[in-house]
Amino acid sequence: MVQKADICPPIKLAITKDAFSESVSFLYIVNYSCSPTDIDEAFHRFASRYGARVFSMLIRPKRSIGPETYTCFGFGGKEYTRDYIDNRYPDIDYCAHQALQGVLPMCWGMAEHRKNYDKNDRKLYGFAGEYGIHHGMIIPVHTPDFSSVIGFADDGPEEEFRKRFPELACVAHMFGVFTASAIQRLDLAPRCPVVSKLTARELECLRWAAAGKTAWEISVILGISERTAVAHSENAKKNLNARTLPHAVALAFSQGLITI
Repeated sequence: MVQKADICPPIKLAITKDAFSESVSFLYIVNYSCSPTDIDEAFHRFASRYGARVFSMLIRPKRSIGPETYTCFGFGGKEYTRDYIDNRYPDIDYCAHQALQGVLPMCWGMAEHRKNYDKNDRKLYGFAGEYGIHHGMIIPVHTPDFSSVIGFADDGPEEEFRKRFPELACVAHMFGVFTASAIQRLDLAPRCPVVSKLTARELECLRWAAAGKTAWEISVILGISERTAVAHSENAKKNLNARTLPHAVALAFSQGLITI
């Protein structure tokens, strides 16, 4: 019986002092990035140094489903990444799913993995092979706002890559953590589609409450009774599981339901 875990097992990390010292320059570049172009440049330098055919970071917000919410940074294979998303390969990519749920880097495409491929795996890696991508690794990076995977694809000899990937995985993982921090700082991550639990009137009451208006003032502005204004605010609190009206306003802001 095929064990899916055998298709992309976790990688044991290992790094030498010299390799770590060299990686600091890449971490410095991405840590002080001021734009998406700077981040892509850091990926380009990393890929050039470590010989990656594709080195990219695919990001999606937490609790998000669907290719429309992905954002990508990186070097090489932009056409490959676009087609990967447009053809909904994330839906069948077992390694990516495992990485998004875990914390350890995973390798894929090695000889011992290929014998356990199912129909979806053969379809996915056949697609990758069309772009000259035959093996690589996936490194998960998580933040409170989004999940992401760093993809490192190699087209060199498999045995050479096998010897390098414990160190590569460690360096790439550190790079991913610093990149995630820069993406958050620059507010570049994709956002979850906002699905409101509140009615239009409840949202209006929260907006005016956020502006400092009392229930009576809100009733005058909206042309409703004060009792109705209070009822809308109470319903908003209940629907947001808030304890107080200021708490409801704060939750609505944090979820992108209202702005000022």
